[in-house]
Amino acid sequence: MTTVTRFRGHIRAIAWMVLIASLCAGVATAQQTIDGVTADGALYRFLVPSSWNGQLVVYAHGYVSAANPIALPNTPIEQAAFQAITSQGFAVAMSSYAENGWAVKNGAQTTHQLRGLFAARVSNPTRTYLVGTSEGGLIALDLTEGYPGQYNGTLSICGVVGGTPVTFQHNGDGRVLFDYFFPGVLPGDLLHMPNLDFSPGSPTYNAVLNALVGGLFAPGQPTLQF
Repeated sequence: MTTVTRFRGHIRAIAWMVLIASLCAGVATAQQTIDGVTADGALYRFLVPSSWNGQLVVYAHGYVSAANPIALPNTPIEQAAFQAITSQGFAVAMSSYAENGWAVKNGAQTTHQLRGLFAARVSNPTRTYLVGTSEGGLIALDLTEGYPGQYNGTLSICGVVGGTPVTFQHNGDGRVLFDYFFPGVLPGDLLHMPNLDFSPGSPTYNAVLNALVGGLFAPGQPTLQF
């Protein structure tokens, strides 16, 4: 996926996770953390509050670059959301998936295992809800359609649900348009994209953000469409 794709996904995920955290905001609560590894090497974690209400929220994370190491979801925004959810008495289950990149198939397989693993290591939940962001939103919907009797509710946050070919075409269009309006900001082009650090505060992130903000007030253009 291109840098523009990661930028879009990161900003959307931040916005929605902040919304979730604000809606569920509560005080910090004592909780048990249970870690494990699946047979195919995916890391998983359960967060169980001391005042557990018997219900489980299964979280499917968004796209992670294939160049990154396998790791559990651990961004500050995700941590804030997990804390907010457990403060309301819900347990949380999450995994790294066994692979990064466009890992929809493996992500769905790993995420679907979490409820059974939770039942074996903690207890059988009375209700189970799916929450996914971006690629994880697609995974959540895939599981809801495939196993409608096993999940009591689903929240797909900015889910990539328009179909894979259309999604990649959309992201390619975004890179081409970005290069047209802001030439030279990103190295490479649509077909030649180096692996860049796009974490918040990095030089690449700031360069793109500054270009987009500045583009809203481009000299001689009341509005800039991109």
